[in-house]
Amino acid sequence: MTDMERSQEGSWGLADKGTPADTAARRERARSGPGGLTARVLRAVALLNEGRSDALLDVYHPEARLVTPSDVVLDREAILELHAAMRLAFPDLVWEVAGCVEGEDTVVAELRFTGTHTGPLVNGVTAFAPTGSRVALRGCEIVRFRDGRVAEVRSYFDALALCGQLGMD
Repeated sequence: MTDMERSQEGSWGLADKGTPADTAARRERARSGPGGLTARVLRAVALLNEGRSDALLDVYHPEARLVTPSDVVLDREAILELHAAMRLAFPDLVWEVAGCVEGEDTVVAELRFTGTHTGPLVNGVTAFAPTGSRVALRGCEIVRFRDGRVAEVRSYFDALALCGQLGMD
């Protein structure tokens, strides 16, 4: 079995013997098909790259939340504001998906973010003036789905590395 087949299996090829087939996760998987959740993550990344944060309303569940590396929890509206703020700070921002592993209701995605800091970077309290610095950062997101939409994102990236690349030691 290839890595892709394993990731689409979700359980690395191991059958869930004796588990009821009508769980919410199995219904979600049946609705989206193998690799369907990964396709939804890729679509969301494409919308981000197109600067269409408004279109993400259809991607996120009404009760969606994002948990940042510092354990700040954002609701759906704050998530959309964050994406718009990132686009303002990094107008040329590009998200790349380096790889995904898909489970029954979850996708783990390794991401790469590149962009040039030419706009104000707002972290909720402070606005950092543009530095003109080019940044490249790797991260990981654990994306959980409910009712076919993103219900929770747990985002992991090295904020200290980002600050260092922006000259904010």
